[in-house]
Amino acid sequence: MAASPGRERFAPFRRPVHLISLGLALAVLVAAGLGRTLVGQIPFWGDPFPLGRTLAFTLDHLSLMCSLLLIGSLLSVGLSEHPGTQANEADVVTLFVAATGVAVLVSANMTTLCLAWVFLDLALLWIDTHRASRSATISAVRNLVLRTASTIALVAATVLLLAQQGDAPIPLLEARGLPGQLLMAAALLRIGLYPLPGGFQRGWLTYLVSVATGGYVWLRLAGLSTLGLPGGGWLVPVAGTVLLVTGLLAALSDDEEPTLAYLVSHWMALLVLAPVLGLRGGLSVGLAAMVNIALAIVPLAALEGGGERSIWWRVPTLVQVVSAGGGPLTIGLLTRWAFLRLAWEEGYSGLFAVAVAAFALASVPAWRQVALLLAWPSESVAEPAPDADPDLAPAAGPAPEGSAPPADGAASAAPARPAVASLVGAWYPALILILGGTVPALLRHPGARLIGQVTLPLAEGYGAIAWAGAPAYAAAAALLVLAIGYLLAHHTGGGRPSAARLTAHTFLEMDWLYSSAERSLAWVEGTIARGTAVIEEGSMALGWILLWLLAGLLLLTGR
Repeated sequence: MAASPGRERFAPFRRPVHLISLGLALAVLVAAGLGRTLVGQIPFWGDPFPLGRTLAFTLDHLSLMCSLLLIGSLLSVGLSEHPGTQANEADVVTLFVAATGVAVLVSANMTTLCLAWVFLDLALLWIDTHRASRSATISAVRNLVLRTASTIALVAATVLLLAQQGDAPIPLLEARGLPGQLLMAAALLRIGLYPLPGGFQRGWLTYLVSVATGGYVWLRLAGLSTLGLPGGGWLVPVAGTVLLVTGLLAALSDDEEPTLAYLVSHWMALLVLAPVLGLRGGLSVGLAAMVNIALAIVPLAALEGGGERSIWWRVPTLVQVVSAGGGPLTIGLLTRWAFLRLAWEEGYSGLFAVAVAAFALASVPAWRQVALLLAWPSESVAEPAPDADPDLAPAAGPAPEGSAPPADGAASAAPARPAVASLVGAWYPALILILGGTVPALLRHPGARLIGQVTLPLAEGYGAIAWAGAPAYAAAAALLVLAIGYLLAHHTGGGRPSAARLTAHTFLEMDWLYSSAERSLAWVEGTIARGTAVIEEGSMALGWILLWLLAGLLLLTGR
């Protein structure tokens, strides 16, 4: 509707239809989760192909939770944002991303997963190509390369699994050997974990899709691998290093947008690392990390600069900031505690120390942002209109001539928005973050009615834990991390950053490495092209022709 030629006539209905569609999708997922597990099948291709004849969809606990996170985060952003800040096609693309993303998550066989994966790639390609700046174009090309490699790995794994195990349901597959390694590569490339190129230059929607779909495949693969994830020996030091470096980048950064990108990569490293340490506890930590990214960091990135200064909007924003930094009374702190406990129980004492340092560094930007939020005036003040969605919005144009000035007490250029819808969009993620961190057992009761049970940390309640040994050490470390982060934020914030700090930040971001590699590849390509031109069209053209004639003569004479 928003993309039709007569879309101006439907402009007043575009936003309501978009929000109603997401709300209905969320309700359908909840209703489907309340029932028993069913498999829906759609004919795909005919008899000449013995495998992959049907597209199959089903829901289990993991796919349901990831689908709820994807749709719930999109609905939160849609309710909270200012009307008119997105391009006309943005709502259509968002709904297409939601549909294809859920199709990936509820796929019951590998054929369905591959097909939905490709359509999701097309939607992400549209998003990247509509980011007009030169730097965004460079990052779009890098992300396109990663997504293409991820799709190739997934297709190759699908072919091998179909040949070895037939068209078996995904939860019953045995991901061993080369197929398991290819699935692992597909998940890691889709997640885009640092230091892969383009990891810090993605928009909020791309981050959400990467976490929801890539994280789902990673956790699904962990659940299928009874003997542990392939490559676990090298993943622990690599992901532990990523955890520390992204925390350091977040502490060194003074700008909100890159800081949120660093925090996403930091929690992604936690998502990747936790199932490698231990299967049972690792899955719950990984799922909790996904919740924190989808409900805390993604809404902050989507609405950056566009939040209200009223206390009713500042409180949920404060909760999301605190949870993103692993602060108290939120699911962020509980996730950190569960990870530290898992590392201690599994004997990774070195990783325990690295995680404490990484968590302390990642808490620094949260403390800085908390100080800014508390310092804001309570009343609304005149401020520029928020920028459009970095993923989907066009450049803002000037105000029409002769337009009326804003009313007293209103933002100078910000359009009015429904207060109730915005409050709902801002508060329900914050409430989930608080409930998941303070009384996680409450989430177990509604979760028990869904397919499976909520597997977030401490779903059994605080009373079920013997607070001695690993749980006590992890709790003390998680609280100590917050104190260290507060001291670092207090003593390093403000002022002009030093040259050493800027140098360290630029070096760790590694954009210089990828730019140098791209220039080297461009030079090699140009050299080969010039050499080929000389051979085929230049002074050596006659010799090239004679060589081909000689080859043809030898072929015809049979020599």
